[in-house]
Amino acid sequence: MKIRLGKVEVTFFHSINQETLETILDKVLFYDHPTQ
Repeated sequence: MKIRLGKVEVTFFHSINQETLETILDKVLFYDHPTQ
């Protein structure tokens, strides 16, 4: 994943832990594919 927009994005991704990121991704996938 490339960070193109600068320090804000880098700080954001470093401020959240991997568990939280995975939870967010799981919710996004769930709402994109509610039939699964």
